[in-house]
Amino acid sequence: MSSNLKKLASRYPLYIMAIPGVLFFVLFYLIPSAGILLAWQDYNFIKGFMESPWVGWKHFRKMFEYSEFLQILKNTLSIGFLKLILGFPFPVFIALLLNEVKNHQIKKFSQTIMFMPHLLSWVVVSQIFYNVLSPDSGIVNNVLHGLTGMEPVFFMAKEELIQPLIAISHVWKESGYTSVVYLAALSSISPELYEAADLDGAGKMTKILRISLPLIAPTMVIMFLITMGRFLETGFDHVYNMLNPLVWSKGDILNTYIYRVGLQQGKYSFTTAVGLFKSLVGLVLIVGGNWGARKITGRGFFK
Repeated sequence: MSSNLKKLASRYPLYIMAIPGVLFFVLFYLIPSAGILLAWQDYNFIKGFMESPWVGWKHFRKMFEYSEFLQILKNTLSIGFLKLILGFPFPVFIALLLNEVKNHQIKKFSQTIMFMPHLLSWVVVSQIFYNVLSPDSGIVNNVLHGLTGMEPVFFMAKEELIQPLIAISHVWKESGYTSVVYLAALSSISPELYEAADLDGAGKMTKILRISLPLIAPTMVIMFLITMGRFLETGFDHVYNMLNPLVWSKGDILNTYIYRVGLQQGKYSFTTAVGLFKSLVGLVLIVGGNWGARKITGRGFFK
């Protein structure tokens, strides 16, 4: 037996442990991915997958011919961009702040409070935002009225505000959870580096800019690329629970469109084409983001 085969044989417990994870991806990702062939069919539920007629690129052409789809794509890109510029740096900011807290009890308490929104469902989060921003009893309107005398505003019914509010709700819910990754990276930095900086008279901001941020840069690159790969993957349950009929034109995204047209109207082939388009755009974004990250920082997710 060669040395390589001996190494593989010696690691069999690791392969056994990996079996459940491999089965999960095979059963729920690999096998269902065969369903993308519906994008080239006029799928009929009665005829089934094998007997439904093949129509080539019909659904992809139809997808770009409808102005409704282009508006939905624009909404998805806008919300994705807002989530990126708000949601990517904020967890880093939280992690840097928590890393400066020296009292262990206060640090753990603060981290727990910031982590808790992640445990809430989007149904609960949407209701919190509706209540906080309510024109009748919402705290935001009460404070604004008390300070400026401004008349109550139904923020959740404003088309121009719904996309920023969706992005803000995402930041509020997920930033504490994501900051755990950066806190783990910060905890791996040798304290001797900070002690040496103290001896040189460096302030807190200098240590953050010269030590903390450069050393967690590889983690930031990985998280950025993951975010780019999910740029169009604005969660269905998130957006669907934040919407109401007054803001649907600005809040309808690809995921809600797929649900509405595919499941409710039964246009399975068309929405399969939409989903495939979304996945291809995500692939292009993550490959392009990886290329840009390697050019700028010398680090990437893959070569």
